[in-house]
Parts: sequence; structure tokens; C-alpha cells
Amino acid sequence: MPASSRIQISILIASIGRATLARTVATVHASARQLGLPFEIVIADDSGEDRVAGILRSKGLLHPEVVIVASGTRNISVARNLTVEHARGETLAFVDDDEWVGPDWLHALVRALNASGADAVFGPVTAHYPEGANRFIVWGDPFTKSPGPTGEPVRYASTANCLVRRRVFFDLGLRFDPALGRSGGEDADLFRRLQKMGGTLASAPEARIDEEIALARCRPRDLWRRSLRKGQTFARREMSPGLWSRMRFFVGSLLRAMLTLAASIALLSLRRQNGMRMLVKSWVNVGKMREPLRLPLNAYY
Repeated sequence: MPASSRIQISILIASIGRATLARTVATVHASARQLGLPFEIVIADDSGEDRVAGILRSKGLLHPEVVIVASGTRNISVARNLTVEHARGETLAFVDDDEWVGPDWLHALVRALNASGADAVFGPVTAHYPEGANRFIVWGDPFTKSPGPTGEPVRYASTANCLVRRRVFFDLGLRFDPALGRSGGEDADLFRRLQKMGGTLASAPEARIDEEIALARCRPRDLWRRSLRKGQTFARREMSPGLWSRMRFFVGSLLRAMLTLAASIALLSLRRQNGMRMLVKSWVNVGKMREPLRLPLNAYY
């Protein structure tokens, strides 16, 4: 689809029809209106039951700027790609349907993109845990994401909070990999491919977003599976082909898993948060060991 001379920013949301979507749309709409540039909000309804329109209609949020496209594949990559195909903006902002933003969020992203000249900029996400969440997970706070300070390499590239130039998708031809659409990691994979093509990433530390973490995600087993997936998708991106390369990668990941596990045990009695974060890192390293063994990716969505 050719870029529109009218629309400057497309805000893209892939949704499975969670009730939290209403707050997401209300806050991003308010932030975009405050910025003052022509915008649209493109939502891929991946519920398979046309939930999105009903949720927004019930809250009076079917604004003229809102565009809903049907997906229904329960594949997050397919849903995200669908929003990209329908986007008319010169820049594309991504958020999730369980997040909410402040009035200055979009302005901060645009400001960082213009100042850095990067192809994509990323803002921090602060996780909010529900009552009854496992206390070890709350201590470790694994769902809070920080891309790092301005001017330093981006530590965490995620579609949970980012602004991307249109050229990334329509000149370079990048899309989210459907093979990762049920396991996750599709966003990190896309931005890693962008970097390998010479693209640049930057931080937007002032573009803060808040995320509501569902109670179902606060179980140790769920975090274990997510960590394994994260490690395995990393290995899939970074591991060189060939038997010896796979063996070296496996051994290196095994050693890192043992070291981070030992560090987590030592830290848990001193600094609970650091200990839990180190424990999660050990799980991620275990996940890295799965790829050299050619084990299947765990489905998450």
C-alpha cells in the first residue's frame, strides 16, 4: 500500500480481544491527538470471534481514526504483518493490547526517532502485577523491559513499545516470521535481521508505557516456558550452521546456565530481585541449549 500524504503515524495493535484493549486504544488515541499529527490506529482482530469491534463499541472508542482488520489465525506474526500491510503512515508505532500510555508517549517516540536518525526506537515498559501473583516473580520483575539509556546499544528490542520507519517494511521488505508466531520472539528476530541489513536501533527512555500482567502469566511454569522459548529463539538467530558450531554453542550455553544458576542461588539470600533475575537468565541459557539439539519450539500463543 503506498504511503499516504495525509497519515503521518500508524499505531498498530495485534489483539486477541482482551478487555484491556479499551484502555490501550483510549490512551494511545489521546496521546496521538495531543501530538497533533494525522494518525490512524490499525488493529488486527486475532480473536477469531470479532471481539475487537464489540469491545471498542461498548466503550465509545470506535473513532474515525480506528481501522479494524480481521486476522483470526492466532498467530501473532501474521496479525502484526496484517497491520503493517494496512498502515498508511510514514512511521509505524507498535503497542500491545494489555498496555496503556501517557499523554506524551508518542511525542517522546517521535522526538527520539528524529534526534537519533535511527530506523527504529524503543521505549521502556513498566509491568504491573495483580494481587495474588507469585511473589518470586514479582521480586524478579521479568516483564519490565528497558531498552537502555540514550546513546548506548539497545538492550531490548520489542514491539511492546516502539516506533519504526516505514522504509523498514516497504523498502527493505522485512516482515515478522510466521514460524515464530505461536512461540514468540518474532519481534526480536525482525529487529535483529534489520541490524544485519545495516539498520540502526536507538532508545527512547522518555517514551514510557505501562503493562498489566495477567495472573495466568505469573506462574513459575509459565515463566519457565517463556524463558526457554526466549533462549531458543535467540539461538536460532545467532547460532552458526554446522555440527561443530552447534556443539560449541551447546557447551557454551551449558556453562552459562550453570554459572547463572549458581549466581542466582548465592544472590537470592542477599538481593532477591537480582537473584530471581539471574535465575531467569539461567533458564534462558537452558533454552539456548535446545536449539543445537533441534528440539521443537514451545508454542505460547
